[in-house]
Amino acid sequence: MTQDQVTLDEYKPYIADELIERGHARRMGHLENYFALLQRQKLYTNFSIYGELNKEVKDVDLTRALRSIIFKNPILAHTIVPKKYPDQEPFYQSEEYLNAPYPEHDFIKVLPKLSLSDILINEQEEFREIVDDILTQFKEANGVITPDIMKAVAYVIIPICDPSRPNWRLFRLSPTKFFYISNHCTSDAISGVNIFQDICTELSQNDEEPFRDDLQIFNYEEDWESFHKIYIPITDIIEYRPALTSLPKIIASALVKGFLNYRNWPTELTSTNDKGIPFDFNIITFTNDEVNSIRETVKKYNCTFTPFLQACWFVAMFNNGKIFHMDSWREWGLDVAIPSNSRRFLADEELKDIYKYGSNVGGLHYTHLISSFNIQLDEKEKFWDLVQYYQDGYTKSYENGDHFSGLGLLMMDGLVKRQNIDKVISSDYLHKTRAGVLFSNAGFFPQDRTQAYHVNDLLFTQSQGAMKFSFGLNIATTNIGGMNIAINVAQGTFDDEEGIIDLSQDFYRNIKSFSNIA
Repeated sequence: MTQDQVTLDEYKPYIADELIERGHARRMGHLENYFALLQRQKLYTNFSIYGELNKEVKDVDLTRALRSIIFKNPILAHTIVPKKYPDQEPFYQSEEYLNAPYPEHDFIKVLPKLSLSDILINEQEEFREIVDDILTQFKEANGVITPDIMKAVAYVIIPICDPSRPNWRLFRLSPTKFFYISNHCTSDAISGVNIFQDICTELSQNDEEPFRDDLQIFNYEEDWESFHKIYIPITDIIEYRPALTSLPKIIASALVKGFLNYRNWPTELTSTNDKGIPFDFNIITFTNDEVNSIRETVKKYNCTFTPFLQACWFVAMFNNGKIFHMDSWREWGLDVAIPSNSRRFLADEELKDIYKYGSNVGGLHYTHLISSFNIQLDEKEKFWDLVQYYQDGYTKSYENGDHFSGLGLLMMDGLVKRQNIDKVISSDYLHKTRAGVLFSNAGFFPQDRTQAYHVNDLLFTQSQGAMKFSFGLNIATTNIGGMNIAINVAQGTFDDEEGIIDLSQDFYRNIKSFSNIA
């Protein structure tokens, strides 16, 4: 009997041998475990993708589409099986757990059954108050997503070990408008976009296909042969861990940057056990025509959208005048984390399609000199030099592995086998001051208007909980609705809520000015 078979006993009867044999249960990978621990230790709240479709979707058609999608992508039907179910929450907070290493991660498995009512939070009693509040606001706003609605959605916290429901939900605002909401466990922004696009594809291909009307998506015992296997963790294919020879440089750099970085002094981080999500939200939007104009300008400088938007944001921060503490000798750099899609590093298109759902992300982690942000609107050459500098940094990071090293440090055997990763991360996050920027560009998603169903608009937003960022930007773009940028700012960064509005206006002005939009 192997060690893995011995440790498997603690998960029975919730993990049956045949589930593993069929490929419908397995241990989480290192990256999946990272997002799970953010929930175990109450460090992260949620992210959401708002999707507006061009046509109404009936319950029976939504059920049919989800059934087909989930059979092909069973990671969407997973739940986490913890070591101490049903007492997992106190166990994960206990000294017994936190003072011991657990190199073998918990299991995920396909749920025993799933109905549309398990997916739609509109019908789930635990979210009744939030649902009613948001629907009231949505009606009063004439069907427009407002910052207050985004703030309310941030209160939807989805449990990670629910034995009857997955780690994501849909929230129906109207027959055409939905939020995809996830706790980030085996899900990322690309997953949220893909669910809307795949729903449209399924409905367009099978618009008249008859389907039973009981709204059951699946019953595992009856349908298990229709499920594909759950793919192996992406960290088993792509090496996230940095080379040992690079560790001294990484550690020394982190120590220096940690001491000489911008800090938002008023906001000490506590877990999401505390009431309230300490963020204010705002949205800025660019039409499809404006996006095309920006794209043409960016192309002239051989750059891409993300470094351009990043430079516009940093210049806005500097010129805002209320963010950096110019009299502090320690405040010379600003930390920025830029999550991005790790699927791009997979070998071929077929493999990328297999991993279209899941927490399959990497990220770039930089500290930039605050003084470099001191650029006025008429200093175009200086601005584009800064954009090119960021572009070169991205290109280099893809070549040298920086894209993975931040998360990869948490996966190294010397750490995983000797320390409790939950405790390491909690100690690093909690009771610290917030600092830099979480800059997430989900990307551009062109829609085929000739398809019977397609996505008219996308909005990506998140509430990063106790992660150490004062500012968050989340971007999604289509060729119909244009580019939506959801901005959040930790409360306490500014003296009042007007601060985020002023900063957003500065950012909006910079984008238009430096891309020559009239």
